Amino acid sequence: MASHAVPASKVKLYAKYLGWGTSAAFVVLGGISIIPIAGFSRYIIGPICVVIGLFMAILEIPVPFIAWMLNFFQDYRFRGVLYVLFCIPAFMSVFTIAPGLGAIATGACYGFAGVFKKEKGTPIERPGKKSAAGAVEGEPDVEAGSSKKGKKKGKSLASQGAAPGVI
Repeated sequence: MASHAVPASKVKLYAKYLGWGTSAAFVVLGGISIIPIAGFSRYIIGPICVVIGLFMAILEIPVPFIAWMLNFFQDYRFRGVLYVLFCIPAFMSVFTIAPGLGAIATGACYGFAGVFKKEKGTPIERPGKKSAAGAVEGEPDVEAGSSKKGKKKGKSLASQGAAPGVI
């Protein structure tokens, strides 16, 4: 079977590096296409390509406080289709044809990894997400007494008992 010809990590690695290069090319060449050079300026396609390049960079280099919203695209099949769709505005300008071809190649690599290798990206957890125990991740568990300030049994004053001298 052809899917076993390339190891799984190599396909993912090729797709990642192609994605980095393609996103950089989208930003640089999309920015250049905005500049009026011999009447070939693209005031609409250029900014669209810059935004596409920035979106690809967020997908390829996950920033935790943004990328957790994009966990849908950690499935490489969907990411591959999205990258192939990114080539449509890129082919509308002479300056951005190369990033369009890069988007097709990156989408093909991710599609191959997702369909034939059944690979997926690592999902990114939402910052401050509740864990299975009910505590917010990253905060000390006050109920269990793991706080550095001392062991408390509850969060309210009523659960800490009466004050001295109060009956």
